[in-house]
Amino acid sequence: MLGWAVKSWSKKLGREATEADFEAITWRMYQSNQRVSAAEYLGAIEDLQAMSRDIAELFNTYDVWLTPTLCRDPAPLGYFAFTAEARDEHIRRLGEYSGFTSMFNATGQPAMTLPLQWGETGLPLGMQIIGRYADEATLFRLAGQLEEARPWSHRRPMVSA
Repeated sequence: MLGWAVKSWSKKLGREATEADFEAITWRMYQSNQRVSAAEYLGAIEDLQAMSRDIAELFNTYDVWLTPTLCRDPAPLGYFAFTAEARDEHIRRLGEYSGFTSMFNATGQPAMTLPLQWGETGLPLGMQIIGRYADEATLFRLAGQLEEARPWSHRRPMVSA
């Protein structure tokens, strides 16, 4: 998708995309994308669709699925800074944090993150709630009920006070 999006915008802008147009990690992903064959891409889409169907089946039994948003407390600024030399470290760090959200980013299921707990530093610790396909209404109703039961709009971490 990234390769298609870059090519599409290049066409609309009437010029080729350059490294200067992107953050380092995005450019690196685009370059990597250019080495994927059409057959490999279609195989990956097939795998994603199979995984999506498997997850959808789970929701025949359950209305929502609750997970943490992050696998760890929020990272300090700069923790995810990307350089080509530290690519493997960057990917490892992303994996430390995004283990719960990436699956649902890929499947396209409705999901929301709510600040239902706070860490020792006062930063919110999100809870991700995932719903059935095309059932955003259940998530909105649940969010309203949770906010009423455990209000958070008055809370501000020290870094933003």
